[in-house]
Amino acid sequence: MQVHGPDNTSAIGRFIQGIGDVNSDSFADIAVSREIPPETMIFFGGNPPDTTQDMSYPHGITLPAIDYNGDEINDLSIIRPTIGLSIYQGFGDSVSTAGLDSIPINVFKYGGAAYVNNDPYADFVLDWWRTSTDSDRVFYYESPFVNGTTPTWRYAIVHGMFDIRGLGFVDFNCDSVPDIFLGLWGDASTAGRVDIFYGPNYADLPDVSLSPPQTLDSIDTKTFVESCVNIGDVNADGYADLGVRYLLAGLIYLSKPGGGDTLPDLMLDRGSLSLSNAGDVNGDGFTDIISGSAGRSFNGSVDIYLGGPELDSVSDAFVVKSDLVPVLQDQIGVSVGRAGDVDDDGREEVFFSSQNFFGGNPWDVWLMKGTPDIVTDVKIVKGDVLPKAFELRQNYPNPFNPETTIEFSLAERAVVVLEIYNTLGQRVRTLVYETLNPGTYKTLWDGTDGNGSESPSGMYFYRLKSNGTTIASKKMILLK
Repeated sequence: MQVHGPDNTSAIGRFIQGIGDVNSDSFADIAVSREIPPETMIFFGGNPPDTTQDMSYPHGITLPAIDYNGDEINDLSIIRPTIGLSIYQGFGDSVSTAGLDSIPINVFKYGGAAYVNNDPYADFVLDWWRTSTDSDRVFYYESPFVNGTTPTWRYAIVHGMFDIRGLGFVDFNCDSVPDIFLGLWGDASTAGRVDIFYGPNYADLPDVSLSPPQTLDSIDTKTFVESCVNIGDVNADGYADLGVRYLLAGLIYLSKPGGGDTLPDLMLDRGSLSLSNAGDVNGDGFTDIISGSAGRSFNGSVDIYLGGPELDSVSDAFVVKSDLVPVLQDQIGVSVGRAGDVDDDGREEVFFSSQNFFGGNPWDVWLMKGTPDIVTDVKIVKGDVLPKAFELRQNYPNPFNPETTIEFSLAERAVVVLEIYNTLGQRVRTLVYETLNPGTYKTLWDGTDGNGSESPSGMYFYRLKSNGTTIASKKMILLK
């Protein structure tokens, strides 16, 4: 399904969101923003789904549907920049078009909702957009719409002049109480970070701060964080996890009892322009990841990473521009999201937007059907015998064309980075960026760089790093 703007200035799909079943017909529904004229377009699911807009609301960023007033019916909430959070009450088979409740706040565009305090009323966290005389801050509202009371914030996080790049709830320390995550954008002098505040009391200072990994270049730390999102329970341990995006890279932080460490567990292999929970797109019972990527073709791609206990950093399926109906689009995957089971067939759909930077800046939104045909494409294979030392073995075959196998061993759990460099010292490709347990592993290099382009013949170096320390480096030859 493709939703196209009525003209070249509409900018359909800058913000997209699966909102759940807001009209109680068993089909998941979706929200799509439109810039000109500004509105939030609601499309009800169906079998098959159609491109007819069903409802219209004021322009903003839509949150997943949640029961805000305790009547066991999903309601619609929309963050309206500089205005506040508007609530539209669900009535089972419909949703009101008049905002019945609101939180008037100079909100920018970030927020989240969850059930924190064990009552049937949703709790909210919203960012306050700084004024010329004030600092950015985050407000936490506990059950703000109980019995028609006026919403008042219970707790505020003041974070100075950092720009917010992500805000919401995730149970990072696995205690079954939602924690607040706050992504802060760095600048020329200060690296960005993600602050985690443990619930339900939310201390004045963060309980955990996720800083840029040591393996990042100094220029990269200034763009940490570009966005951070709750990506769902992608490793099937019962707790939702956190996705962090920076400078075309996607990092995955798995929630752990007590909060665990502050190191990323995975770095997605194809870069990331956008990142989201994908739902269960192949019907295997596990939550998957969708990423709008820049590293596969000039026009980008949309990549799916299958979740589960064997979650890895290698893309399992992807869509590129040539897979779509021919349209003039320069970049696909600008926004990505979980659509839910739009056609009620037992498998969830995903959707993404594409943009044409020329010709009036038109956008399109694409809905992709879930399929059981996607299977995990694991390229890292763990051996059965535990090694006694770290070791990087010679690749084979060598020379090679078009692909070669690289094998390495770990004597202890470590953050492992395996990278390819050319003779000029330029990084060609990152093959592995994961937290791995002791064991022997194999991975393939297909001779392509991080953009998916074929590398020329010549000598290359592959380097293994463990917890930021170089273990070994070896030569190999690509011969065509």
